[in-house]
Amino acid sequence: MASKVIAEKTTDQEVKEILEAKHDLMDIMGVLQHHDAITGTEKQAVADDYTLGASEQLSKSNKVYTKLL
Repeated sequence: MASKVIAEKTTDQEVKEILEAKHDLMDIMGVLQHHDAITGTEKQAVADDYTLGASEQLSKSNKVYTKLL
């Protein structure tokens, strides 16, 4: 990925997409490390929200990283 980011032909938009996908995925990973997510003490609606957020961010990241590969 680093070679793609620094390649001269990489557009500013591609770099922006890569960095945004990375940031968003790291953000949801931080949420999933909350003590309720780890211990399973959250309510079902919150667990569903955690799952939805993780699924959406993984899908978004996969689209960006698939283009790189």
